[in-house]
Amino acid sequence: MTRVRCSLALPLVVLLLVPFGTPAAATDVNVNLFATGFEFHLDSPTNPPEPTITVTVGDTVRFLGDNVIRIRVENQDATLHTLTVPHFGVDQNLSAGAVIFVNITATTADAGRWQFWCNPHSSGATPETHTGMIGFIQVNEVDVDLIAAGFEFRLDSPTSPADPTITANVGDLIRFRIENQDAALHTFTAPHFGLNVTLAPGAVAFVNITIAPADAGTWQFWCNPHSSGATPETHTGMIGSIQVNSPPTPPRQPGFEAFVAILAAGTAFALLAVRRARKKA
Repeated sequence: MTRVRCSLALPLVVLLLVPFGTPAAATDVNVNLFATGFEFHLDSPTNPPEPTITVTVGDTVRFLGDNVIRIRVENQDATLHTLTVPHFGVDQNLSAGAVIFVNITATTADAGRWQFWCNPHSSGATPETHTGMIGFIQVNEVDVDLIAAGFEFRLDSPTSPADPTITANVGDLIRFRIENQDAALHTFTAPHFGLNVTLAPGAVAFVNITIAPADAGTWQFWCNPHSSGATPETHTGMIGSIQVNSPPTPPRQPGFEAFVAILAAGTAFALLAVRRARKKA
């Protein structure tokens, strides 16, 4: 594929654990996690429990420029909690009223869904199967950053040209991150690949497409409310294309024709040998 980001090779480390009282700039916090009522909550102690924090490998916008997810964790309960994230090697105590800051860098090796929990107030035999005071970190891989902005699809930036073409080869896995930056509902509709994803204003969706030999060709995607066309591949308006290159033609291998030619030559040689033998006799 031609649009794979070079930033996908970033190293995986847990960068920094800052105890309460250490100065941290406001821009260093992009996830605010509360432990309250013996549940984890995002942004507010009244939000739903068991939150999912979604991050993206190499997503510099979401990671404030350097691919780091920064978590501020506040314990509003009168008892000790922990923030335990085995996949990322994090296991921090939070005494009653404490605040800690945890930074995590994600790479392609982290793609998947990983649980975090409070040790004293959750249970589970193995990681990723806990119940109780839990939450999740969802890490997605992205090859194509598709943005709906100004009622057009664009690649990588809301100021990029409209009607983009994404080029792929047979056997590729295209991993899309699709963000709606408009104040109107859009869809990502790609009939050839069986996709029709709704994007509310401000929403982000992740879509994977695996390219098969039968997909060779150029296939349109579009927004249903903001495009028109009688048939697939002829839409106008808010559109884009996925161009799948045909696999190279393999070199011809000796087949039936070669076998027949060899057999005919062998037969002629045998007949000639028989004739010569008869003449000598």
